[in-house]
Amino acid sequence: MEPEEFLKHWAVNYEELAELCGRSKSTVAHWFSQGEHRREPSEADKRRLAEIHALWTQFENEPAHLREIWARKRRRKNDTNCNDLLS
Repeated sequence: MEPEEFLKHWAVNYEELAELCGRSKSTVAHWFSQGEHRREPSEADKRRLAEIHALWTQFENEPAHLREIWARKRRRKNDTNCNDLLS
């Protein structure tokens, strides 16, 4: 998936896009620049964006009650981890 297409679907900035792809913010900025400083994202970058897009789309389409159960489970897990650190 091209970075431009990813940005049309998801409200992320260049810094977040860089974090998602494991790239620097400068590299991501070069993907969107014009002229001699433009860089093309690698096939691995495009594949990563496609994978994230698929996951996020799937998550968005999950029924609300399943997302709520998942969120409660995550909170319990995080609470357990925090308690372990305090012990």
